[in-house]
Amino acid sequence: MANTISFAAQMRDATIKNRALRRANMTPGVMYGRAQQAMALQFDTAAATRLVREAGTSHLITVSVEGIEATQDAFIRDVQRDPVTGKILHIDLYAVSADQIMTNFVPLVTEGESPAAEEGLIVMQLIESIEVECLPRDMPASIAVDLTKIIDAQSRITVADLAIPENVTVLMNGDAVVVHATMPAEEEEEEAEPEAEVAVEGEEAEEGEATGGDDTDEDEAEK
Repeated sequence: MANTISFAAQMRDATIKNRALRRANMTPGVMYGRAQQAMALQFDTAAATRLVREAGTSHLITVSVEGIEATQDAFIRDVQRDPVTGKILHIDLYAVSADQIMTNFVPLVTEGESPAAEEGLIVMQLIESIEVECLPRDMPASIAVDLTKIIDAQSRITVADLAIPENVTVLMNGDAVVVHATMPAEEEEEEAEPEAEVAVEGEEAEEGEATGGDDTDEDEAEK
C-alpha cells in the first residue's frame, strides 16, 4: 500500500479573481473525478509548492477540505506554471475511489553505482517513466532501477527486469530497454578510423593502377 501525503484545501470563492488569490499567497485549483462533481478549491501557496515537489503525479494524496468532514484520495493531474517565473498558477486534482482501477505514469528512479560507469562507459537511461494499472492505494510513487546490474557494454535493464510491486500491472512492452551502457563517442571513432584508412589505401592502389594503365597506352601510341 502506498503512503499518502496529507494536504489541506479550502473552498474557493468564485467571485474572487485568481490574481487576488495569488497576491494573498493562495493558489487556485480544482478537484474532479469520475464520480465527483468538480470543486473549486484554493491552497496555501507554500504548501502547494511542497506538494507538487514531493508528490509529482504518482503519489497518492489525502485531501481534507475545510468544512467537509470526509477526506478524499486524489492524484495531481495537472500543474499550470508561469512560463517566466515557474511559479505555480493552478493545480488540478483528480479524485479517486478506493475500488477504482486506474492507470498512471510512474517515474523510474535510478539507484546504486554502475560498474560500467566506473570503467569509463556511459550509462544511458532511455525510459523515464512507465505506465501502470492498479488500485489507487497500490499505486507506487516511483519504481527503482538498480544500476549495479550494468557491468559492461552488453548489460541492459528492460521493463521486465524491474521490481514491480504486487497488484500492479505494467502496460508497456517488457522488452523495452530502460538503461544500457555504451562506449564514449571518441572511443567509437578511434575504433572506426583504421577501417577508414584501409579503404583509402585501397582506393589509392586502384587509382595507381588506373594511372599506370593510361601511361602504357600513351607509350604504345608514341611508338
